[in-house]
Amino acid sequence: NERQRRLMQGVAGLPEEHWQSTELRTTIMMATLTGFVLPTMLGLLGACVYVYRQLDGQIEAFALDGREAVHGTLRMLFGAILGGLLGTIWTSGGTVQVEGVPLSLAALAFFIGFSVEVVFRLVDALVRAVADRISKPAA
Repeated sequence: NERQRRLMQGVAGLPEEHWQSTELRTTIMMATLTGFVLPTMLGLLGACVYVYRQLDGQIEAFALDGREAVHGTLRMLFGAILGGLLGTIWTSGGTVQVEGVPLSLAALAFFIGFSVEVVFRLVDALVRAVADRISKPAA
């Protein structure tokens, strides 16, 4: 342990307290980056892929409408919000099994951004189920 302390001082030129505080700061920044910023950006990327795919189909069909810009922008915002929310909620760091395929936080954030409607339908169904259960009179 003394050897490690001398090595840290020699390499970084810092006392052990400063080295540890720097290491702690770096750990916190990396946790924030991988737990919130990265899922937010991947949710946004998933939404962008969906929007560009839809725009491509509309351009091919000569059916592009000016309102699509607003719709696409809102969808990208929703994708970023849902990706960030997933990163905030998901703190286990493990994977989720979907039909036998393991998905990481990054993959799920991308898929959630791509499939915003599915997520909102799921949340709507959960809210309705809870509201129905709460509003039932006691027997």
